[in-house]
Amino acid sequence: KEKRKSHLKNMHGLIDQMKDSFLNQIDSQGLSNVSNAYFVKTAEALGHYLSHSIKINKIRRFLDAFRRIEIAEYYDPDSVSLVRPKLAYAVGRSGYEERDFMQRFMNFLDPILKRVSDTTDRKNFEKSLKFVESIIAYHRFYGGVDS
Repeated sequence: KEKRKSHLKNMHGLIDQMKDSFLNQIDSQGLSNVSNAYFVKTAEALGHYLSHSIKINKIRRFLDAFRRIEIAEYYDPDSVSLVRPKLAYAVGRSGYEERDFMQRFMNFLDPILKRVSDTTDRKNFEKSLKFVESIIAYHRFYGGVDS
């Protein structure tokens, strides 16, 4: 049991470092200018991390919210800001085992949502949509929990 706790603590620390680096990249280059390769690398690490505890449906809910925004007749960046309370609610509802994982997912996604809702540039929205899709793909690839 102690070994698992130590392993999880190391994983949490690595994800926190990756988040800081990721957000620094976004701040320095702008969301739409960060390379796709960097986004994929980050999504892979986050998807692998989340596959240890989070059910794919919890992540899929956010993809569904992005899809509804994507298919709307007119793109409204303000509608992206409404995804943020859903994310906070998901963290709040998480059980003890999931909470750290969901909190770190929120720590990645929430700053992206803020940036997307602050601009009318649709490229930012599309990049964030691809990021969530990639997280789900890698979650599945690494044997993440279904349902």
